[in-house]
Amino acid sequence: MSIHYIQSNIERTQRDISSLQRKLTDESRNKASKSERISQIKQSTTRYTSPSSLQCKQREVERIERDIVSIQKKKADLTKQLADKTSQLYKYEQERSREQEHEQKKLLDSFKRREAESRRRQGDLLRAGCKINFSDSDVRRLL
Repeated sequence: MSIHYIQSNIERTQRDISSLQRKLTDESRNKASKSERISQIKQSTTRYTSPSSLQCKQREVERIERDIVSIQKKKADLTKQLADKTSQLYKYEQERSREQEHEQKKLLDSFKRREAESRRRQGDLLRAGCKINFSDSDVRRLL
């Protein structure tokens, strides 16, 4: 896989993680709001509250508690998704690191081959230069 492809996967996964974190924060706020609402309902209940009002408030508290349970389930699901995405991000980063090492090794090997080829050519030219006998006509043609 190319480094650019892996990098785009990393960036996409990072965006997904950010999105999940925002959703988790939103759900936490929602749960806090619902808990605060339950608190308000309970505080508004006095011993002078009529039985029908008391029953209505109890039903509202029960409904809000069901909502809180639902929110907690959502948060658990989001937390699992976040863990999965974080694990995936770690794997992509490891893959990118391996790919970068592989690319660096290829470049280094290529550089070493070119350097060896250059030295071989220089040696060939030096050896050939010592053996070449130019005739007078060759020298005049070069000038």
